[in-house]
Amino acid sequence: MIILGYDVWLANSRANTYSMRHETLKLTDPKFWDFSFHEKGYYDLPACIDHILNVTGKTKLTFIGYSQGTTEAMVLTSTKPEYNDKINVMIFLSPVGYVKNVRSPVVHLVRQHQEIFDYLRQLQIYGMPWNRWLSKLTEITCNDVSPLQNICISILQLIFGFDIPQMDRSLLTVLLSTTPAGFSFKELIHFGQEISSGQFQQFDYGEKNMEIYGAPVAPAYDVSKITCPVVAYYGMNDFLASVEDVEKLLDEFPGRPERKRIPYELFNHIDFVFAKDAKVLVYDSVIDVCNKYNTFFNFLQ
Repeated sequence: MIILGYDVWLANSRANTYSMRHETLKLTDPKFWDFSFHEKGYYDLPACIDHILNVTGKTKLTFIGYSQGTTEAMVLTSTKPEYNDKINVMIFLSPVGYVKNVRSPVVHLVRQHQEIFDYLRQLQIYGMPWNRWLSKLTEITCNDVSPLQNICISILQLIFGFDIPQMDRSLLTVLLSTTPAGFSFKELIHFGQEISSGQFQQFDYGEKNMEIYGAPVAPAYDVSKITCPVVAYYGMNDFLASVEDVEKLLDEFPGRPERKRIPYELFNHIDFVFAKDAKVLVYDSVIDVCNKYNTFFNFLQ
């Protein structure tokens, strides 16, 4: 085992398995669930970064984000550009900004029937917290001896992309026992807006936009303000972050982000976390990037 000596911090986003409490709000309060990825990027992520730098005494850190984690990082560094100076490199795994070309039939089905969220709001349901009984159910139905396991795999592949060779069945129950970890329906609505509009922008409140933003249209995230180094990894078979959308996004960055398309045609969205060969295809390279930028940063200090 090689010990590289990195101090690793895992950010804990609001309303997931480990952050379901609030000082004043209850889970039944709609204000508890009144957030999207914008609030996570604008409020939560800078709080995490400042805490880490305060504890460690460092002036910069390396940020590694996956999927919506990359979205939140782009929200932060475009709306609060001063945070670019606190990051020596942002490493994106399957960056999600533009989502016009999402290919997941499950995602499109939800987007086309967003009236379900209106119905749920009438029932005073505004988000989905992690559910212990749902977790147990998926463990029973999707384990290695269950005759229903292939159905579980098919549903996952419909969401993220088809890559049976890289699916590690032994990790399936680990994934599903914590998924979904908790989310606000407003997050899903926001991503649905992005798919329909083809824009990477703040939440569209419709007639209230003028009141909230001082403009009739929700403002776009100006990624040209992201000045810290960026290295982006993306797959060719990712149903949620298509090559077209990722490359359109990266074209708008000012510093020519380093692009690393995974050299395996079937690599999908969830493969970044659970692929059998994720270490060889992704993680070894990520460590090389970390070493490169941290060695350079330490030299400057």
